[in-house]
Amino acid sequence: MRVGTLIHEHILKTPCTMFPIPPVTPDEIRIEKTLFGWELLLRKEHIPCESEALARYLAAFARMGFVEVPVPKDTRVVERVAEDLEKGVAELTEYVETEISGELNPSRRQQLRELIWEGARERLEIMSASLPSK
Repeated sequence: MRVGTLIHEHILKTPCTMFPIPPVTPDEIRIEKTLFGWELLLRKEHIPCESEALARYLAAFARMGFVEVPVPKDTRVVERVAEDLEKGVAELTEYVETEISGELNPSRRQQLRELIWEGARERLEIMSASLPSK
């Protein structure tokens, strides 16, 4: 399932709370099992998570460059979509990297990467704005 469809159909149509996360690069994202559960490490910030699925869910949005993540209030939704969201983000990342691979200049590649992800985030924000308020 495409990331946009997954987010629109399975996440944004359920009651959500917005969860702020710091902007990070993909290499600054880690998930760790701790004594008390799971933790998402974003750069130097440690975010405790009640489940591995929640940590994976938040990490997927962080990889797309989101700084506010819609988190369904129903934890079963997070459990159901986390794996598909991760796979979708990985496929989208691979697509982006393939599209920019012909550009030899590393700084230009980074600019193109940021532009593509920004467009994807804007489309998702437009989709979420068109949904009725809950």
